[in-house]
Amino acid sequence: MTRLEDLHQDNASLEHEIAQLEKRKADLLKEIEKTQKRKSPLDALKMLNKSLQENSKTNHIASDISPENPTPKRRKKSKRERQFEEEYVPPEPVKHEFFDESISKYFKTPRTTPKSLEGDDTVQEKTKNVLIENVYRMFGITAFPVKDPSCPDTQLGVRIEIFNELEFRFETPHYIILEQNPKTMKWCILNHTVPAFVQLRTLAASYDDLSSQKLFNFVCHVRHILQLTSLKHQIIDRLKFRYKKYVSSLQKDISMTTIKFQLSIKEAETGVTMRCGLDSVESVFIENGFTDFQKRRACNLLKGDIHTLMDRFGEAVEVLTE
Repeated sequence: MTRLEDLHQDNASLEHEIAQLEKRKADLLKEIEKTQKRKSPLDALKMLNKSLQENSKTNHIASDISPENPTPKRRKKSKRERQFEEEYVPPEPVKHEFFDESISKYFKTPRTTPKSLEGDDTVQEKTKNVLIENVYRMFGITAFPVKDPSCPDTQLGVRIEIFNELEFRFETPHYIILEQNPKTMKWCILNHTVPAFVQLRTLAASYDDLSSQKLFNFVCHVRHILQLTSLKHQIIDRLKFRYKKYVSSLQKDISMTTIKFQLSIKEAETGVTMRCGLDSVESVFIENGFTDFQKRRACNLLKGDIHTLMDRFGEAVEVLTE
């Protein structure tokens, strides 16, 4: 295949990608227009809170109260309504999912069928708390009480959530179960679902064994590591998709410290290994198939900030094509 044919293929590929991006842009603009016509989630939350408060006030007004009859009359419930109340089990307002067996015991609570529904005030209060918690979850870190009656009040759960920008979804949450020493008032890690490469306990030791003042900084540090690791996964997946003509047999570990793939350019095919730090490509090794000068230039181009790897990879391909 000649250089001209390569350029024609590249041009066709870019035109196809541009067409897809234009279509995506049009879809996003339509979605923005729809969103602008609707109220924002915060406005909806304010309206819902206002509605709950008004309903709460209304429920306290008894129309049948009088000096002769201080107790308000209540409508007699039908047999069907009474049966429904006896059999109905209200769903949990917030469902904590994705637990592995090692921490599931901290969240399972025995549930019995209630003989009557909870009062309106209690339901409204729970609903309000759930709405507030969902807003907090948008920021990636949520603390919550451990839902186990056998656990002491000094235990706390932390949920860490990462948003995947490539797939437009939240990834599986990570959980940390903590217990506070009543004497030193410092926190220790009981259990967690954080990947081993984060070295959670070693990291905690560097924060003075998690004093209350440093607990939030520690959790933010953990989330920062998880966020950057997820970002590296996303960038490499995008790179494989964009340069699928050149990249194949991609291998990567969960910590994204070692990335291997086959690179095919013209008749040459070789293996490439990249070693990554937290947010950068620190070293690159290209096995064979090119001159030493080409390999040296390509390796130098690929090293650097992970955020700009996509553009530098394109430049490295041009160098190896020369």
